[in-house]
Amino acid sequence: MFAIIYILLNNLIGNAIKFTDKGSVKVKAAVHNSSDAFLWLEFSVTDTGIGIPVDKHKDIFEPFMQANSAVTRKYGGTGLGLSICRELIQLMGGQLFLESEPGKGSTFRFILPFGISVYKPKNKNMLQEINYQSLGCKRILVAEDVELNQYLARHIMESWGFEVDIAVNGREAYEKVQEKEYDLVLMDIQMPEMDGMEATQQIRGLADANKADIPIVALTANALKGDSEKYMAVGMNDYLSKPFDESRLFMVIRKNLEEKAAGNGAGAAVVQPATVAENNAGATSSGKSSRASEEAAAAKPVIPEAKIYNLAMVEAISGGDKDFVVRMVQLFLDTMPESLNEMKACIQYERWDALGKLAHKMKSTIDSMGIVDLKQVIRLIEANGKSGSNEQTPALVDQVLSVMQTCMDQVRRDYNL
Repeated sequence: MFAIIYILLNNLIGNAIKFTDKGSVKVKAAVHNSSDAFLWLEFSVTDTGIGIPVDKHKDIFEPFMQANSAVTRKYGGTGLGLSICRELIQLMGGQLFLESEPGKGSTFRFILPFGISVYKPKNKNMLQEINYQSLGCKRILVAEDVELNQYLARHIMESWGFEVDIAVNGREAYEKVQEKEYDLVLMDIQMPEMDGMEATQQIRGLADANKADIPIVALTANALKGDSEKYMAVGMNDYLSKPFDESRLFMVIRKNLEEKAAGNGAGAAVVQPATVAENNAGATSSGKSSRASEEAAAAKPVIPEAKIYNLAMVEAISGGDKDFVVRMVQLFLDTMPESLNEMKACIQYERWDALGKLAHKMKSTIDSMGIVDLKQVIRLIEANGKSGSNEQTPALVDQVLSVMQTCMDQVRRDYNL
């Protein structure tokens, strides 16, 4: 999230400076609105530059468009910056506004939703104080179609003493709930055959009241404004953003099991996947990685290739289990080539909607493997697939294919696989 804000502000501030010969550029941030589950922040960049005619306000957000040819000749640029900003903001459930008048300047404002976690650490040592065996042996069903995510969830919860079953789609999850007794279901939202929301509705309609009332927690790579209302409307109890860490997963499971035991169906709570520091670290790492890769390409015999993946999250979850890390890496190598081939086919046959869904599926793998160079690229491909704006998509997919191939080569070399 914070890496994206950096990209947005960097684009808008850069434009403001470029088009302002005299006067000032002001950047502001403020709370726009808030609720129990969300906080909406408003960011604005105001300049005293050349301004934009009203009849060009919509045009400048289109790819490769600027206010007029004279602007392009004088100031340069491709006209892609504002288009990318719009796509990223829409992907995150936000809004982008423009107020401008020729000769007086411009103000670009964007509003973004941030999920508010209900879990507030009592002190800095809270994570060390969690007793992961305190819930006893619980039986959990994980409905998730990405093998790497399946393995992560199973490893974490089995280390707590839980019994974990896997369903690869919503239909299988619905069938398993009918066949066995579970304490809770972790339900991915986007899955083949039957998605998580439809599966939840089917489960809630079961004749067995105990099965129909099982706590269901949504697993989603998108935690956007309005999501919690959609999940609650179909009968889900809560939701958790991916990628998740051990403590957040435990807390959301504990909360819902306790509410079930108390007969209390509380509202959905957003649990965010990363801290500000982690996201800023990711943005910094991405920049360093890109520069190092360019240097390595310029002098391959001398400068070693920069490592473009980071398994810090996987290693933290592993608890020192090296075999687990190797298994995760092997799963990545086994499953990623098929996804890349699907990407190529989508581009070849212009299946943009399918490409957007595939990009959504790949997000959590890219995040888990710490491939920061693709973190925003894959999200932009997803956004383009949803919006139908795909002029940039082939080039973005080429970038994914290139970086992924390099990453897989590095992983094979580093782990002798």
